Amino acid sequence: MRKHTTASIESIRRLFPHCVTEAKGKDSQIQPAIDFDLLRQELSDRLIEGLTERYQLNWPGKRQALLSANQPVRKSFFPQPKESVHFQTTQNLFIEGDNLDALKLLQETYLGRIKAIYIDPPYNTGKDFLYKDNWRISKKEWNKQSGQQDAEGRLTANPDSDGRFHSNWLSMMYPRLKLARNLLAQNGVLFISIDDHEQHNLRKLMDEIFGAINFIARFCWVSNLKGRQLGQKGPAKTHEQILVFAKDIDEIGNWEVDVLRAKKEMPDTYRIADYEMREDEIGKYVIKNELFNTNQMFNEETAKSLVFDIYYNPSTKEFRCADVDSSHNWKGFVRIPPKSNNDGIHRFHAWRWSRGKIEKESHNLHVEEKDGKYRIYTKIRNFTVTTAKDLITNISGADGALKKLGIPFFQSPNPVRLIEHLLRLSTKAEAN
Repeated sequence: MRKHTTASIESIRRLFPHCVTEAKGKDSQIQPAIDFDLLRQELSDRLIEGLTERYQLNWPGKRQALLSANQPVRKSFFPQPKESVHFQTTQNLFIEGDNLDALKLLQETYLGRIKAIYIDPPYNTGKDFLYKDNWRISKKEWNKQSGQQDAEGRLTANPDSDGRFHSNWLSMMYPRLKLARNLLAQNGVLFISIDDHEQHNLRKLMDEIFGAINFIARFCWVSNLKGRQLGQKGPAKTHEQILVFAKDIDEIGNWEVDVLRAKKEMPDTYRIADYEMREDEIGKYVIKNELFNTNQMFNEETAKSLVFDIYYNPSTKEFRCADVDSSHNWKGFVRIPPKSNNDGIHRFHAWRWSRGKIEKESHNLHVEEKDGKYRIYTKIRNFTVTTAKDLITNISGADGALKKLGIPFFQSPNPVRLIEHLLRLSTKAEAN
């Protein structure tokens, strides 16, 4: 691309950034380009005819990326007993080679059988590597020609100018994600780490491949609380994201963590109080929350069926429900009205349980009296676990998993503890 053309595109980018896109040049390389239809519309005070509006994610090279996923592979896995540890008895595999080829070969044995996949791809920062899917020359020779390897054979980073292109990155990710989805079991999930550079594109790509309905969560992993000022602009970066998608969202249940483990390993996320343990005829339990809904928005207007009086017999521990202010004189019962609402508009908070649930599951209610006032709590019997949160803390990015395996090429591999945490959530397995 000529220098004055590049300068003109940059001038337009400063004025109309949404009018600058990417396209393939005459040499088939991705380069900046102007969407002239959008630019014409930006400079016009009337509707420009001929523009077709549609919702989609598209980029130069998308069709070739799809083709790449569907092309057969003419390669095989070869065991390496001499380089292995406990070759005859191990239940683990370490595969070395191009990951696109490996994903295709794995389809033969593991199609629809894998419970969880974790991917830590290049973030496309201009300082990492982009895998190429055309290996017509040797990998070593290609590394030298592309500038990824110097004369001494050491790997070097992609130049910033090429690494910033979204299209190359999307074309690399697309076939790999499609093949990874094929490997997942029906109740399987895929985790993928990313930072701010491509998170927006990755979410759209995952929506297309997995379906937006199968999005589970976006974890925020505080990888460096001290912060990294990468671009000398704006705030220091303290976290990365991990997108989670399911093969079938209907097969995914609630994710829980062990309370003691969570408090020990992530105290900044799981600040769980030490509750007093109690016991009744059913078993042990703790009490945490009162029965009323703390949200003022749930009141006699918005949740009419959940606003009522509760009558409680301290001797028999029996519960009855009645309309507010109906003043029943049941022998031995005390009236417990709903909690007063202080929003200045409504009288009451709603209860969290319905009348029927209170009467059927009264064994899971705990009542305490103080100075003639009664409070109702719910009994928590499964108190050894708690619902997992989408915030991951107290796991440093400095403890890289691949460093422990002696792999030197990755400067910032993600920690073993991070991967263990994700696998526990999705597989209910206890990692050693």
